[in-house]
Amino acid sequence: MEIDFPPPPRHAQDDPWVVFDYEVEMYFETQRAAIWVNKQLEENFPRAMLTLRNAIAESLVLHTRILIDILISKKNGNDDIGLIDLLPDWCQTAEASQLIKKLEYVYGTAREPNSPCWIFNKMLAHPTRQRSNMYDWGIIINKVSREIFEILLELRKITKRSILVHYLDNSIV
Repeated sequence: MEIDFPPPPRHAQDDPWVVFDYEVEMYFETQRAAIWVNKQLEENFPRAMLTLRNAIAESLVLHTRILIDILISKKNGNDDIGLIDLLPDWCQTAEASQLIKKLEYVYGTAREPNSPCWIFNKMLAHPTRQRSNMYDWGIIINKVSREIFEILLELRKITKRSILVHYLDNSIV
C-alpha cells in the first residue's frame, strides 16, 4: 500500500508566482463552492448549510480582495507582491495600464463609501459598526469580476500559466 503525500510547499520567497497562483485558484474555487452550497440551500435549509454558505462567501471576498491587491499592485509593505513585481515590463504597457486603471476605478478605495474596497473592509475585514450578521456579497463580487477577468485573460495570453489556462478555459464567471 502506498501513502500519497502532498508535494512539499512552495514559497513566495523562491517564486512570488506561488501567491498569484494560489489566489487565482481560491478565487475560482470559492466561486464554484458558493454556487454548489447555494444550490444545496435551495433543496434544504439546515443551519449548517447557512454557516457554510457564509464561510465560503467570506473566503471568496477575502481572496477576491487579495487578488485585486496583486493585480493593481496595491502594496502596504515592502514584502507585498504586486503584478508590477511579476510582470514589470507588461505593467508599463498602455494596455496593462488601461486594464489596471479600470479595475482600480471600479474597486475604489477604503475611503470611498460604498465602493467594493470600502465594503470589503467595513463588512468583512474589520470589526466595524457597519456590519451585520449577513451580507449579499454577490452584488459586490459581480461589480469587480469583469475587470478581474479581463486582466486574467490578458495574463493568460502573455504568460500561458497553467493555472490561468485551466480556470479561464473552464470559467464560471
